[in-house]
Amino acid sequence: MEHIGTVIIYIIMICAVLGAIGAIKDAQRGIGKEFMEGIYTIGPIFAKFSRYNGIYTVYFQIY
Repeated sequence: MEHIGTVIIYIIMICAVLGAIGAIKDAQRGIGKEFMEGIYTIGPIFAKFSRYNGIYTVYFQIY
């Protein structure tokens, strides 16, 4: 079972790296756009659970 979880984590990491490369190339189309939309969507979720309230405040001042 541990190996299955490790494989899944590696697949997720590979997809994240591919999305980041796509976003660096062109963040307005294709996988780069989807990667950026995911980052914008998940950012506030993680910021709410962050221990550092200052990060939450800075995040929403930027966006």
